[in-house]
Amino acid sequence: MNETAEELKELIRSAASQLRRTLSVKQSADDFSAIVDEANSRLGYQLIGTPQTGFYKEAFLASRFAPLRQATHVWLGDDPPDFWLTVEGQDYSFEATEVLRPNRKRDIELREVHELGPQMDPAENWLTISENIDLVIKAIARKNKPKYSTVFGLLIYLNTGSIDHESGCDEATTEIVKTLRQSNFPTPFQQVWLALNTYCERIR
Repeated sequence: MNETAEELKELIRSAASQLRRTLSVKQSADDFSAIVDEANSRLGYQLIGTPQTGFYKEAFLASRFAPLRQATHVWLGDDPPDFWLTVEGQDYSFEATEVLRPNRKRDIELREVHELGPQMDPAENWLTISENIDLVIKAIARKNKPKYSTVFGLLIYLNTGSIDHESGCDEATTEIVKTLRQSNFPTPFQQVWLALNTYCERIR
């Protein structure tokens, strides 16, 4: 039986505490990702838009970042940090933030994908390389706070859609990373990483 939107919201609210506890236990990266994916499959797109499951976005980002860093274990933190990774036997704390293009309505977009399937990103929505870089720099600036001084790393998930570049996405990504590495931005984090889908590079 398919739940109505309101029934699904109530199901998510009732499951939120247990899901948070489960994801806060140190566990293998594979097990962590399986829980994240199962929750998405069972509870649907409204997970991100429900206040009680605000932690799910950080869990999702951690689950995608872990294999890119060859992490063996993952678990949620106490905000801060958003999550922890075990890499080569050492535990590292991370804060995570997602960069969206301006005026992007994430809840509406997720609902459309749920109802209509994945859609092509219209060319008029594509941002230039400089616009993407500017958004990343602003995201880093928002995390330049003393409370993050004890957190090891910052993960920035650049989720602005297709990039307006004549040579394609790979070349655009390379140029974005190169420019950010040369940028002199203040940050309390020892490391700053930029992730785009299955691509991940350290920029500081």
